[in-house]
Amino acid sequence: MKTKFNGILTLLLALVVQISFAQEKTVTGTVSDNSGALPGVSVLIKGTTTGTETDFDGKYSIKAKTGDVLSFSYLGYKTVEKTVGSSNTVDVTMAEDANVLEEVVVTGLGIKRDKKALGFSQQSVKGEELVKAKEVDISNALAGKISGVQIVGNNSSTFGSSQIKLRGETNVLYVVDGVKVYASSDINTDNVADISVLKGGSATAIYGPDGRNGVIVITTKQAEKGAATIDVDYAMTVNSVTNLPEMQNEYGGGYSQTFPTFTYNAATDPASWAAFNGQKTPEYYADESWGPKLDGTMVRHWDSWIVGAPTFGELRAWSPTTSDIENFYDVAVTQNATVSFNKADENYSVRTAVSYLEQNGVIPNSSRKQTRIALNAKYNIT
Repeated sequence: MKTKFNGILTLLLALVVQISFAQEKTVTGTVSDNSGALPGVSVLIKGTTTGTETDFDGKYSIKAKTGDVLSFSYLGYKTVEKTVGSSNTVDVTMAEDANVLEEVVVTGLGIKRDKKALGFSQQSVKGEELVKAKEVDISNALAGKISGVQIVGNNSSTFGSSQIKLRGETNVLYVVDGVKVYASSDINTDNVADISVLKGGSATAIYGPDGRNGVIVITTKQAEKGAATIDVDYAMTVNSVTNLPEMQNEYGGGYSQTFPTFTYNAATDPASWAAFNGQKTPEYYADESWGPKLDGTMVRHWDSWIVGAPTFGELRAWSPTTSDIENFYDVAVTQNATVSFNKADENYSVRTAVSYLEQNGVIPNSSRKQTRIALNAKYNIT
């Protein structure tokens, strides 16, 4: 009997140990390369759809079980796999993909070198990769194509340029054909032949303090030998609002569930307000919607106090709006056209391009519009 009891006890202990091993725990760590922390690294539990990504400091946190395999992937770097053990910390150092290191890239001031010979982090993007989605903003065109790059979108109704963050730092320097450019909106993606992104102190030293947060070196297109050509490129995009926050439409503005009442004061109030004494008024100064329920109660709205106004003296129902926030927005249309002239021979190369950009706002019945005409010319004579 004792032997049987011991066997059951052993089985129970084994089951408890197995359950404890199967329990999830929080695994944290830091992902970096030889230049420092890497933000935006994808961390995925292999064989599942559960994952996360590193923050600006290269740190991550994920729920995993002992024995799970964490897969770390990053554009331009070799994928790293780590098995979760007894420790709750898994740090990873990533290395660039050797296949990418065979490229010849532009570093600074038009100098071309083998990527494998560089002593700093560098990545390149070809111009044809940037124009597939016909982005008018060079920052948006780079999104998802360069590791360590985060794009902070612009306000859709102002047409401002998006902000690019390189390894968490802003104020990235753009250099186009050796010339410093301080506004990304001045760069036409249709004219870009190649982009090199330089990261790290050694890479940006050539450009001085302006390049301390990283440098995006852009080489523009040039004409190819042969007959003169005229190229026309036109794209139109249509944007509309897809995601809006859920908003309640049951309670109005205010801080209390009961309405304040107006008390007429002959010493300070106009005589025409005497008839308003005792009437309910909303809390006009309140931004929060913690006020009375929108149940149709007749109240004195703000415009009914204005003597001479068409609504003076009127009481209106305290009711929800008939149109929600999505009706405030309209469809936005962007038109982007580029016409370029190309001619090259043995001793010269000429390329001139004119771009026209027009963006109509998403706010209906508004006159907000941006029109931009840019002229780009490139001449090489030997």
